[in-house]
Amino acid sequence: MPKRADDDGLVSVTQGAGAIDQPDSAAGTDILGRIFRSKDVSRQVTDHTAGESGVSSTVIKAMA
Repeated sequence: MPKRADDDGLVSVTQGAGAIDQPDSAAGTDILGRIFRSKDVSRQVTDHTAGESGVSSTVIKAMA
């Protein structure tokens, strides 16, 4: 296995992110569907949250 760390023994963000298992987005979508009952309502909640928090809706969607 090739060495993944730099000379200080630290892994770069890109290398570390590749090692993390990505969540199943279908499961997140299913849960939001059960909570909000509508894709339109889910989008409205996401947009409202983005406006109130200053975090982009893209980031909020990625966290769901």
